[in-house]
Amino acid sequence: MNISFENRFKDLELRSLQKNGKLRLSFENTRKSYLLSDILPYDVTFPSKSSVEKRLKEYFFLLEACKQASEAARSGDYTSFDPLVGENGCQIRAMMNIFIFSNNLFNYKKLSIRTSEIMKAIKIIRKENYDFIRVSQTLKELLETQDLEIKITKAELFLIRSFILTGAKEYKEVNVEIPFVKNSRTNTKKIMEIAPVGRIFAQKIIKSLRINISSVSCEYVQELESLFRLPKEISENVSSEHLVQYKGLSCLPCYWYTLVLLLQAIYEETPIVMIAKKLKRKKGIELAKEMVFCYRIRNGKYEVVSKEELDIKKPALFLVASSLNVSNEGFSMTEWKSSLLNYSPIDLVLAFAAVHRQYPDDSKSYLIDDHQDICYQYYKKMAKEKGCTIKNPSLFFLSHAFCDKIENISKHLEKTEAGKGNSSFELGSSS
Repeated sequence: MNISFENRFKDLELRSLQKNGKLRLSFENTRKSYLLSDILPYDVTFPSKSSVEKRLKEYFFLLEACKQASEAARSGDYTSFDPLVGENGCQIRAMMNIFIFSNNLFNYKKLSIRTSEIMKAIKIIRKENYDFIRVSQTLKELLETQDLEIKITKAELFLIRSFILTGAKEYKEVNVEIPFVKNSRTNTKKIMEIAPVGRIFAQKIIKSLRINISSVSCEYVQELESLFRLPKEISENVSSEHLVQYKGLSCLPCYWYTLVLLLQAIYEETPIVMIAKKLKRKKGIELAKEMVFCYRIRNGKYEVVSKEELDIKKPALFLVASSLNVSNEGFSMTEWKSSLLNYSPIDLVLAFAAVHRQYPDDSKSYLIDDHQDICYQYYKKMAKEKGCTIKNPSLFFLSHAFCDKIENISKHLEKTEAGKGNSSFELGSSS
């Protein structure tokens, strides 16, 4: 009996919270507004030991970040909104970004104009009307009396936060013991490249951003789940009952939130781009082969298609996966490609998610590990038998998931000198 995801949910029904055949989510609510100053890691209504001038400088940092985020969105640089949060939730942010950009929920033109106006006004106040700063008791008072606030939507608030935190991300040298795992970290100094701020402020805002983004990410999954008629044994696993805190970050179990996100991908017919890397050990780790497979929904299932069949300007779900034989019994190059094509990307991702640690804090794994849902057990078994685990990544090990335009595929391929190395690019097809 085939109990895979696509068979189990082929007759998926949705609740009534839809419009024009699309999911209806709170990100689309533009009537409720937020303020750019909400991103600051302190309450702007309270007097502080810090001077209002210092806090205005920190607000100016947000204005510069908003301006740069607007430019990134305008130019289609969606990977500028790919933060390292620390709770294994990159899949969530990928699908959130796809929803926001697909529905044009980031008004970069309006934000860019308004940001430039306020930055100009602040420079004038500092130079010609400094008394406004001196007599203000709080930053809130100054922003309101001088009309320096920017109203933003929930989607814009999320993306600006993501942009700032992405600015603090950097990649370290790959660990040769687990070369298929991305080695990234947060560098506080890097966000100072957006605009000059103090080290302590940089540390505080990074902590605040991670907490907020993780919380909104979990809320997004739970809101999605509320739209689907899922069995109780699935829905309860993304409920508050299974939400845990890890170093202040909100976390849901990996397999279950991934399942909900893939339902969204199927329902909204989100294209998928898989960049598959075949690694080999020599003196170190080398890239033996790199292939790109593009997928689109046909008759409710993902099928491999050529890049030309997709709208290259639209956002897609990018999956970067690696393969490394742990013994001589692993796949040959031909077998590896054939095996990848034999499975839906849905099956591969869920197999990986089922054996991935469900929470960053292993002490919480008891909440999920023995869950008897048939789909969960099916994919755990598949992962161990086919090679989707950290001990045996011979078929598929998901390194990262993110949102980008299909036209940007080449930017994510490994760079080699012409005529050197074993790297190659191949557009996968079903032939």
